[in-house]
Amino acid sequence: MLQRDGQPVPLTPKAFDLLAALLERPGRLVSKDELLQKVWPDTFVEESNLAYNVFALRKALGDTAENSHYIETVPKKGYRLTATVTPVSTPALLDDPPLEAGPAPGQVPARAFVRPRRWAWGAALPILGLVFYFATQSRWGSSETEPPPHAVPLTSLPGVVRAPSLSPDGSYVAFSWNGPKQDNPDIYVHQIGGSSPPFRLTSDPSNDHSPSWSPDGRTVVFLRRGPAGGKSEVWRIAPLGGRERKVAEIQPRLAPFRPVSLEWCPDSTCLFVTDTLGAGKPDALFSMSVETGEKRQLTHPQGLVMDADPAVSPDGGSLIFRRDATPFSGEFYRLSLNGRSDAEDEPIRLTSTLYAGKPAWIPDTREILFSASGGLWRLDTSQVSAPRRLPFVGQDGMAPVVSRAPGGGRRLVYVRSFADTNVWRVDTAQPGAPAVSPAVAAIASTRSDAVPSLSPDGHRVVIISNRSADSEF
Repeated sequence: MLQRDGQPVPLTPKAFDLLAALLERPGRLVSKDELLQKVWPDTFVEESNLAYNVFALRKALGDTAENSHYIETVPKKGYRLTATVTPVSTPALLDDPPLEAGPAPGQVPARAFVRPRRWAWGAALPILGLVFYFATQSRWGSSETEPPPHAVPLTSLPGVVRAPSLSPDGSYVAFSWNGPKQDNPDIYVHQIGGSSPPFRLTSDPSNDHSPSWSPDGRTVVFLRRGPAGGKSEVWRIAPLGGRERKVAEIQPRLAPFRPVSLEWCPDSTCLFVTDTLGAGKPDALFSMSVETGEKRQLTHPQGLVMDADPAVSPDGGSLIFRRDATPFSGEFYRLSLNGRSDAEDEPIRLTSTLYAGKPAWIPDTREILFSASGGLWRLDTSQVSAPRRLPFVGQDGMAPVVSRAPGGGRRLVYVRSFADTNVWRVDTAQPGAPAVSPAVAAIASTRSDAVPSLSPDGHRVVIISNRSADSEF
């Protein structure tokens, strides 16, 4: 624990690991390579991640690169802890190993990852609050002497906010929200930088979700879920409201467990959607005409899998999607297109199995962004490579979308969730009897602790927690 005047100073897990690595060798140079291996073992990350965490650690210590009292930069070599260090613990405690770092998304981890069951996620929804953040920057943080791009709140809405979609000019964002009373998900539009509340675009009693803004800026399409999570309908509407028009129906096999998304082709004449191939068959990707609803199959998966969350490159040459073996994990693939909506070859696998959200292309690059392991990651789609973390986002980044920003640069909008789920204990005199005292928090943290299972002797409990970014036992 880092303390100042007896009060704890909060640090991110990686900044804490970095401080621990420097404390092991006070007054001595620790090279950048040594720190990268120490703080991110068995994981390839950019040097900018190290620079960002040095910046964050200095900020927590009240230090700067120009006026250093604690951490000295040795140009092109590494860092040195210059503060006086006086050990006050036992050698056994000082020799404890540092916290283990998890693998980068897309790399096969050394331990099994456990995902919350569907009912556990559903139970948490009423206490979720989500907020959009945005950042405008032509480049995204690589120097330790310059502060990283600053994410600022765009909205702060109670309830559940999901699936942002930016207008082509980066001035507006469409998203789904279950409303001020948290009673029904609808599609809303908000002007970035505006003072007015979000504009409600749809008001159907069904579940409206997964909006997608057309590249020509004239249409927003979205999904309207049918009863009991069965068929979903594809609808279109003008961004400022008006008459809704039904495009077609889809019925993905795994949609009740993980909502699917829509993606436009670059010329705004067609969509990429996930739909079923029939009972007992996998879910594949299709191109769909916006005018007629006619579908054309693009992918041909084998086995009970689901091809989902398509993202097409701005030039229409590549389609990135995730092939899910379960509702909660899959692998990213790249499919070459002929420039419109037809596949040319079999898709190429880019990553190993990971739990990731819908990808988003970074304009003017070959890279995509996606959410995984509690943060946002970028991946070069032109080759099979390790994802790299976007350092300035921090924890809880989800559902990223990127566009060119007015005046140049890029604008990133993503969702950040605020939820504190704890495990509580209720004591009763005998099974089924009323509680003898008020419930108390038995296991509590600033992260999500849930799904407890008590041992037969009552002395141990197993929980699922995301304290290490991923949900694990």
